[in-house]
Amino acid sequence: MYEMYQEAYNKINSIIGNTGWVGSTDFNNAQSQMSTQSGATAQKNNATQSQPSSNQNPSTSASGTITSGIKDNSHENNKITEDIMKPENTTNRLCAELKVDKSSVTLEEGKSVKVNATIRPNDAKNKTLSWGTSNSSIATASDGTISAKAPGSCQIVVATTDGSGLTQTISVTVTKKPEPPKPQPKPSNTGGGDGVPRVGDVVTYTGSYFYDSWGVTPLGNMYSGVPNGVVIDGYSSSEFGGSATRTGDFKVHIKSADGRYGDLGWVN
Repeated sequence: MYEMYQEAYNKINSIIGNTGWVGSTDFNNAQSQMSTQSGATAQKNNATQSQPSSNQNPSTSASGTITSGIKDNSHENNKITEDIMKPENTTNRLCAELKVDKSSVTLEEGKSVKVNATIRPNDAKNKTLSWGTSNSSIATASDGTISAKAPGSCQIVVATTDGSGLTQTISVTVTKKPEPPKPQPKPSNTGGGDGVPRVGDVVTYTGSYFYDSWGVTPLGNMYSGVPNGVVIDGYSSSEFGGSATRTGDFKVHIKSADGRYGDLGWVN
């Protein structure tokens, strides 16, 4: 029950504050008492007394009620009415809303990204947008495309150009482009043993070898498992130092290390 009186008290004071009305001393005292439990109880008792009883205890300062200075707000009311009555401008409809589908982007320098902007209403006369940047050395924007220039952070501002004054801001972070891998010097022939097969290496091979580099036709497995039994020869793929520029998955060509067989086949 107390909470209901408290709510009523706040609402009455809000109305008084918005209208400029000032009540009598008795009325103001009664309103301030409503914010306490005992005051709310007293208000309830006074409000439920009989009319004869109430007549015996009239307000002592009712004549002091101030009725002047009530706010009429006629100027504001007339202005609102005027705005409502204005005919809709259908010949030069301004943009009412501007949205972008990205509020922030992170780009590697040299890269770009497309940002889509939408305007409401669809029949706005001028939908042209301007794309600006707070730091053109970091990132630029044009027709919805943001281009990263150098590492750093900046803001891209999208704005309408029809006088509606709508804007959207996109935060841009540009990261440094990774350094390209440094070319590795071509190792010299060590005769094998370093784990990298090359033409001229004498190696131990375990398995079968094939007639073709696609591994379709097997030739045999002679010298398989013989320590340092085979040599990688010049028919191997170019990536292993050979002369072949086009091979299948079996890119290494071998011959026997003892000189008996100059063409054993292809292995992988």
